[in-house]
Amino acid sequence: MDKLLDLGISILGNLLFVLFSIVVGYIWVLAIRRKFNDFFGLNKKNSISIILSNLWDSSATDRKQWGEIVSGLEMNGARVISNMFSSASLGLPEVIRGIAVNYWMNDKFTVRVSVSPKNYEYKYSSETLIVAGATTKNSVRRYFVKNQISKVIIKGEPINEPMNIHENNLSNEFEFLTSFKNAEKDKKEYPCENSIALIERIEIKSPELNSKDTQVIFMCLGKSSKQTKFALLHLKDNWKDIKRDCHGKGKFTLILYFDEEGKLKHEPIKI
Repeated sequence: MDKLLDLGISILGNLLFVLFSIVVGYIWVLAIRRKFNDFFGLNKKNSISIILSNLWDSSATDRKQWGEIVSGLEMNGARVISNMFSSASLGLPEVIRGIAVNYWMNDKFTVRVSVSPKNYEYKYSSETLIVAGATTKNSVRRYFVKNQISKVIIKGEPINEPMNIHENNLSNEFEFLTSFKNAEKDKKEYPCENSIALIERIEIKSPELNSKDTQVIFMCLGKSSKQTKFALLHLKDNWKDIKRDCHGKGKFTLILYFDEEGKLKHEPIKI
């Protein structure tokens, strides 16, 4: 009789432990999901658009029509970012991974990858926008810089469409842009010898009256497509640290650099 009682108590204890683990796991997943949605601007929508640089050079061909050529490195970075929105792991321990899968997949995210168009005009949208590449080859990035929505550039980024996209005049320094009426006077340099890339988070409020909605836009760019990929992967792998270091959501700019040990780090800069 005592053995049956001990067995019953043991089974009950195990059941209570499993139930407790499920409840704690669910709360944990819920908290991480809320932070994830806040950071990537997905609280009221589930659509993400990734826009890659366009390496098409119409001057190098007799054909007049517009074409699209993308960097394999940027495409790979976009694929990793796209997979992130369908992944339930996000650094969670294995014991609650199954709970995360069931909860995370309740809301399907739609990710669309496209190429920078020849001409771009911004229209407010509820979808999250991730822009890969500098103004040299990405007209979307160029629009946000030219209209002073993006406040920080890599030194050498052309504000207007470059004459030759094969000339890379980008440096290891950054510039703050405050006004284009006196563009040269209003550039403030931020040198960093080991810097390689830039991540900027922008929020644009909805033009609708009394609407509290905002569109979240990420700029991920480096001197080359390889460094742009670094920025995309760093955003994917370190979004929780970035959110913490930048005090939650909102507008911020990070520079990416290699420390003395060769590890890729980020540093928020104040505008």
